[in-house]
Amino acid sequence: MTFDSLGNLYGTTYEGGGEKSEGGGTVYKLSPGSSGWTETVVDHFLPTGQYGVAPLGEVSFDPHGNLYSTTSLGALGVGTVLEISVNGQSRIFSFDRVDGAVPAAGVLVDARTKTLYGTTTGNIYNHGNVFRIAASGQETVLYDFCQQPNCTDGSAPFSGLISDEAGNLYGTTEFGGANGLGVVFEVTP
Repeated sequence: MTFDSLGNLYGTTYEGGGEKSEGGGTVYKLSPGSSGWTETVVDHFLPTGQYGVAPLGEVSFDPHGNLYSTTSLGALGVGTVLEISVNGQSRIFSFDRVDGAVPAAGVLVDARTKTLYGTTTGNIYNHGNVFRIAASGQETVLYDFCQQPNCTDGSAPFSGLISDEAGNLYGTTEFGGANGLGVVFEVTP
């Protein structure tokens, strides 16, 4: 979950947001008030929608207040990155397994360049990757996991990314490493 500058809390639900069992998930906002929190559905996903379904990760903001989220399914079947603005949803990128699959965490927004960074838990090799999406919408795979024998470089990065002042990216994987229990990694874009 993510707070905005006004103290509102934003998050996602994997399911719900539609009638009966048709909901493909939501992005919601919890606003603090004198009598508690008030929930507002910011956006919802339909199983037949072009923007994907089943969001898993946290949302991120750019300096203009636009939200960014990922879905684990939909569009081409293996997830999307999208922007949610006051004008509605806008799909930025659809994964096709070659360039990644099932982004389980949100994206990191570089406020200066409007570049997005994230991880996918799968790809054509089923081990995941670290990706970058430029403001133009062009996606670049920065690193595919399990390139080393026995996946000592890690596999399945379910976590989001953080960055340092130099722009290096850090995260964790669930599997791989010397003991098969995951790694902490650094990627220089």
